[in-house]
Amino acid sequence: MKPVDFSVLNEFKELMGDEGEQEVRELVELYLSDGALLLENIQTALASGDADTLHRAAHSFKSSCGNIGATELQATCQILEQRAAVNGCDDDCRALATQAESAFADVKVALSNYLQLNSGDI
Repeated sequence: MKPVDFSVLNEFKELMGDEGEQEVRELVELYLSDGALLLENIQTALASGDADTLHRAAHSFKSSCGNIGATELQATCQILEQRAAVNGCDDDCRALATQAESAFADVKVALSNYLQLNSGDI
């Protein structure tokens, strides 16, 4: 499975009309900066044993991933969110956070390539 379903971005671009190109670029840039912060919040919450913050950060990241078309990462965040709500900051949550970090790295590469390939087109 690809890290990003680009049909989500392409559909967003079409919906935005003449502003679509710039809006997609801004959405991707916002996602990349927010994603890094949310992953940092996830790691900080795990380190401190703060299940509520972990749950909220995973929930926020899950939503952001859905907006950008990162469906695999979105699914990982959903599982992390659910686990945090039920079991707190357990070892499964730590493994899921590591998985999310790896998937985010793949998403960043895919989005960067997408922007480069479509520059002037988006």
